[in-house]
Amino acid sequence: MEAVSEDKADVAAIDCVTFSLLCRHKPEVLRRVRVLEWTASAPGLPLVTATARDERELVALRAALRDAIADPALATARETLLLTGVSVLADDAYGEIGQFEERAAALGYAELV
Repeated sequence: MEAVSEDKADVAAIDCVTFSLLCRHKPEVLRRVRVLEWTASAPGLPLVTATARDERELVALRAALRDAIADPALATARETLLLTGVSVLADDAYGEIGQFEERAAALGYAELV
């Protein structure tokens, strides 16, 4: 977004977390740009582990994440990172993201960087 605000780029696709962090930490950048459009909601980035994990390890990893989300001592870190929860989603929950790329290509944005 800074490149757009300095006329070094025409447009930028900014995810909602980055946009929120810019609102919080660099509002002056936002004053120099405008939102053209909002995309539909989509899941955030997944947390990925090795494919070789067995079910016991997955259960332990998920429990550790739930504990971190619930730990009062980590409240400041969660707020800083804008984390409010954790969910296990089916793989097809991310299908919308691929459709964003297809729509962009159809509109003439063949390469997303």
